[in-house]
Amino acid sequence: MTANGEVQDSHGFFQFIGQAEQNTSSDDEGDDGIFSAPRQRKKEFDISKINYHPKLDRDLWYDKTRSEVDYSWWFNDTHSGITEMKYTIHRYFAAGEIRKALDLSMEFLRLFEERERGRMPKVSLIREVIEIAVRASLKLGDKEKALQLLEEHKQIASGDVGNFILWGDIYSQCGKRLDAIREYISYDKIRPNDPTVWVRISQCVREATSEFDSRIADILVLASLNRAREILEFSRPSLNPIAKQARAKQITSIESKRSTILKDVDEQQPVQGDKDSLLSWLPESSKKDFEYIWSVTFECDESSKQHGYGPSEEKCVVDL
Repeated sequence: MTANGEVQDSHGFFQFIGQAEQNTSSDDEGDDGIFSAPRQRKKEFDISKINYHPKLDRDLWYDKTRSEVDYSWWFNDTHSGITEMKYTIHRYFAAGEIRKALDLSMEFLRLFEERERGRMPKVSLIREVIEIAVRASLKLGDKEKALQLLEEHKQIASGDVGNFILWGDIYSQCGKRLDAIREYISYDKIRPNDPTVWVRISQCVREATSEFDSRIADILVLASLNRAREILEFSRPSLNPIAKQARAKQITSIESKRSTILKDVDEQQPVQGDKDSLLSWLPESSKKDFEYIWSVTFECDESSKQHGYGPSEEKCVVDL
């Protein structure tokens, strides 16, 4: 473009000459370029001048149960009733008012089943309420209700692998040791380098094997604890002092459990297990689970190596 504003053609390309010279630099004007607004620096503020101390909220604005309330109205007709009910359930449980937490949870779930159109809580919220109801039922000793609610939780479960630990713990507390072992194994197949799951498995095996030779049970319990110890020993230790302390505490706990089992084992004889004897008493639904435990903790095969740590030379005999 010439001084008169005309476009000049050079080798087939249009060149804009006049106005480009006017925008060669805008640094002196305080902006970052022709397409940017002037840059404004943030003012620094001395945070020591802030005189604020957090206060415990005691007004419990969300809790409408302190007076007589129509739960259906609270759930369906108020703008934030669903969230308020969830907050109240959490507060009851955290404060140790377990019966109130369970009653309000069951009322919430009933209203959810009978909900009006348009009142659809998030699935994650429903899972929260069911989990609290399960834990409250266990604290009150109602294992039957806890198992019933657990099945409802499993129907709407997310893909979070931690659910297997939750379900296993609940089954274990309800006396369903074999079901608990199955959930723990499902977790281990996804996260094979977590030692805590093998501690849980060892506890369930010890409590679930009262119907057959206790010596074989002790062997499998020891093998599970050895597996947990092996994972800890071969994992990369963290440099964080808190993590180091937690790791040392885990190892101490595992060694304490091993010492308890070893008191019941005759050290004068070779401690070697018989898988057929172990599996003979089990129901068909649990044999695969115990075969999995046996293969990971004893047998020197490829299935064990897939867990991230190769088995030791004496894996087929429990290391006392």
